[in-house]
Amino acid sequence: MYKTIASNYHYFWANFFMAFNFLEGEIFLVDKPLEWTSFDVVNKIRNEVRKIKNEEGEKIYKNLKVGHAGTLDPLASGLLIIGTGKNTKRLDEWQAQEKEYSGEFFLGATTPSFDKETDVNKHFEVNHITTDLIFSAAKTLTGDLMQTPPVHSAIKQEGERVYEKARRGEEVIMKQSR
Repeated sequence: MYKTIASNYHYFWANFFMAFNFLEGEIFLVDKPLEWTSFDVVNKIRNEVRKIKNEEGEKIYKNLKVGHAGTLDPLASGLLIIGTGKNTKRLDEWQAQEKEYSGEFFLGATTPSFDKETDVNKHFEVNHITTDLIFSAAKTLTGDLMQTPPVHSAIKQEGERVYEKARRGEEVIMKQSR
């Protein structure tokens, strides 16, 4: 039974991937799972595609280029743009496109990392917050903005992700950017 499921699984993926031309280039939109690094996603796709064989049993994509546009923190989930083959050179174009963000938030508490990675360390009163106040505040967060990324972001400084330094308790100074 297991062999049948396993062979059907590999048959499915092999046939699924045959519909694409990875060397000429493909673009994939992947919902990056929580706790996976962006490289984990790239590596998974690269390894799965490299297993594809032609009718003679030879691997088709031995030296396939796979890359991603932008790095997401391992503790973030969200859209990751993946390019293969010649389209890896076009990833900057995709990354430069207009973006829209959505999310959920909890009123009345904050954490040192500004996400769920660390425990709540401060509580605030929220009785004065109205729906109109929330929409008014949201309007100030639209358009072309200068912002300071949090120290738990995936941006690199001196060759290292700043979230790694922050998790070790080291001081990280972030610069504003668009």
